Amino acid sequence: MLADFLNFYNHQRPHSALDGQPPITRTRGSDPAEFTATIRHLARPTPIPC
Repeated sequence: MLADFLNFYNHQRPHSALDGQPPITRTRGSDPAEFTATIRHLARPTPIPC
């Protein structure tokens, strides 16, 4: 699922340019659970009105 990939990519993946830290460490107030919930909400299909 896209949300799981984005969560890993931003919150867990070590980044060599950040001395092994994940990218999320460079932002303030980032909560992994909130991030995942937002991505899942945005990834839901939106009905198209007829």
